[in-house]
Amino acid sequence: MRPRRRLEPSRGSLMLLAGGSVVALLLCIAVVVVGMSQISSVRAELAEKQAQVEDGRQFARLLEASERNYYQALDELRHLEKSATPRSYIPTLLKQLEELGKSVNLRVTGVRPIPDQPRPQRKSSQEGEEGKNGSEAEKETPPPYQVQRIEVKCEGSYADALSFLNRLTTFPKILTVNSVDITPGAMSRTGSGQVSGKLEITFNLSAFILDEKDAGNGQDDGRGTFRKHNEQLKDVGVTNRNSGTN
Repeated sequence: MRPRRRLEPSRGSLMLLAGGSVVALLLCIAVVVVGMSQISSVRAELAEKQAQVEDGRQFARLLEASERNYYQALDELRHLEKSATPRSYIPTLLKQLEELGKSVNLRVTGVRPIPDQPRPQRKSSQEGEEGKNGSEAEKETPPPYQVQRIEVKCEGSYADALSFLNRLTTFPKILTVNSVDITPGAMSRTGSGQVSGKLEITFNLSAFILDEKDAGNGQDDGRGTFRKHNEQLKDVGVTNRNSGTN
């Protein structure tokens, strides 16, 4: 029988096998590195998209909050317009102020509108310098209301005056208090012989007078203006699910 030959790898084949293994390992590492970089890139892009979505949601919430605030301010404006005093209502307003004073134990001695003081005329030296500014001021649109000052004179105690001021906060018409003058009144004796000193109280008020033609205006609920701005937002890719449905 012939003896069997043992197969021994040659040195060249071992080096070739080792080199192939190293190349395969390097390729595997390269594939992993490229894959990890692609995963990182995808994650970064996903995070950016999520941030954009969150920004869009925050903007939508801000838009909805602005819309609610707009309509709330519009309702308050309607309330103020309804509470404004038409010029034909002034005699009734004076009567209501008198009755209000009597309801808090004040003795009303006078209720009268205060006429507006005439504006001082410009000096001739200032006409040339301020002529241009004056012409520009005249072009400005006047407010839709006028301020009518009213004087209410009463006699009573300090507590009665505070009650009168407190009742003005729930008065059906818009009034502002400019000043309150309190001076000691004449001393008088009561039925029990005690000396009673009443205070003389003068309330300086202002009422906002709305012209009759302006009182009937304001029928627009303001939603058309908001829809117009909403359409402008749509032009830049922003939508609001509450637009036009309120």
